[in-house]
Amino acid sequence: MSIEKYRTAIIACGKIGRVHARGWLGVAGQPTEIGAIADTNAEALNEFGQFFGVGGDHRYADYREMLEREKPDIAVIARHWFDDGRVEELLAALEAGVNGVFAEKTIAAWPHQAWLLRQTAADRGVPVVLAHRSREHPTMQEI
Repeated sequence: MSIEKYRTAIIACGKIGRVHARGWLGVAGQPTEIGAIADTNAEALNEFGQFFGVGGDHRYADYREMLEREKPDIAVIARHWFDDGRVEELLAALEAGVNGVFAEKTIAAWPHQAWLLRQTAADRGVPVVLAHRSREHPTMQEI
């Protein structure tokens, strides 16, 4: 994938989403831009959008709609707490045809979910990168 500027879409506009947004914008040469954002919390969505310069027409309450309409190159799953929603977000991003996924924390609560995500990513040839400070823990390795 060789693009002049990669469009990044961020799902979840809270504290963790802000950390990742700053990281994406801080990459040397700025090869990425925040193209779209999604969050069910309208206040967080609008505050994030204003702070990072994401226009109102690129802010979504529904991440599925965002992925379908925006067709981002990279999806960032920045949900703070884990639940099955993260698995749904990851699968939706993979199925939307993104070229890469960057996900916060644990990828799945159950091994079968992790295998499904792994197989879906492999079938589509999409790298999934996890940001988790405990990724080297034996339990995380097993998952």
